[in-house]
Amino acid sequence: MWWSAREDRVGQPYRPGDVQVRPSYELDGRSLTDFVAPENRKLAERYLQELKAHATHIPPHEMRLLRVDGKVLDVEIATSSFQHNGGLTIQVVLRDISQRKQDEAETARLIRAIEQVCESIVITDAEARIIYVNSGFERVTGYCREEVLGKNPEC
Repeated sequence: MWWSAREDRVGQPYRPGDVQVRPSYELDGRSLTDFVAPENRKLAERYLQELKAHATHIPPHEMRLLRVDGKVLDVEIATSSFQHNGGLTIQVVLRDISQRKQDEAETARLIRAIEQVCESIVITDAEARIIYVNSGFERVTGYCREEVLGKNPEC
């Protein structure tokens, strides 16, 4: 997505290499920060002020945005501002990380479940080195995690 202060329009790619331009009236007169989830709005406003003040780049970071339909979208966002055709243009590059965030949450749930079982669980890599043991392993064997990580259980 990009916004030009001089042309007062927002552009949004809909296919790689293509840019769909929407005049601001089609976006109900919204500002860029209206597309930011409430918990990230103050940070987005601060970034926008910095981008408007001078040509700059804000490194990629995670943020939650709101789609036009109101759905929350987790994204990695990188922004920069630059002079173009005599006016300031703000470029916003988004990468949808929603699936990655869902996968991370699922992994965290599974790890919590593995940690809570009483049975001993040991995970090894392809060379049979221990890369994970749960707390059940520590209770059953008496070994602490740090003592066995990287060791081969067959030796």
